Amino acid sequence: MTKGRLEAFSDGVLAIVITIMVLKLDPPAALDWDSIVAVAPTFAAYVLSFSYVGVYWVNHHNLFSKVETVSGKLVLKNLHWLFWMTLIPFAMEWVGMYPFDRQPATLYSVVLLMCSANFQVLQRHIAARHRKGASPTGRGNNLRGWVAVGASAAAIALALFVPVASYLVFFLISLLWLIPGARVERFYDRVLGA
Repeated sequence: MTKGRLEAFSDGVLAIVITIMVLKLDPPAALDWDSIVAVAPTFAAYVLSFSYVGVYWVNHHNLFSKVETVSGKLVLKNLHWLFWMTLIPFAMEWVGMYPFDRQPATLYSVVLLMCSANFQVLQRHIAARHRKGASPTGRGNNLRGWVAVGASAAAIALALFVPVASYLVFFLISLLWLIPGARVERFYDRVLGA
């Protein structure tokens, strides 16, 4: 399999994920504030989920922009990560329907944790193929990625008791990733070859 085919497939899957998410949005039933408030949880879950998918898409593109060869293991690790990404619309819709209940919040947290953890696995696999022990931070670990994994795990515990707090954790994680990381960019240029 070529790198271009794997990237195109991944881009297509992520585009479908975003499309499914937006199709889960229903407009307000009437032109009053009560109707707008009724759809606000689903819209908020959509905005958070869209930001996650967008950040992953950008990071996936950056990660694969320097990959030269695609192995079977890389394809499987990428598919495993995509599997968890495709569950975001399902979890997002459930959160939108029951935003203050712990079961939807817990499922959403588990899905986002697995997306984060599997992206770390994918990233480490690519880095190891180019230089043993290398990581995007250039210090042997990907601090921002592991902070996201740890915070996602903590969000699961929060979801069991205070569901809204778990959403706040994921909002903060998305802000962490929306801020560009200079070390990450240098890693892609230095280790994977500019």
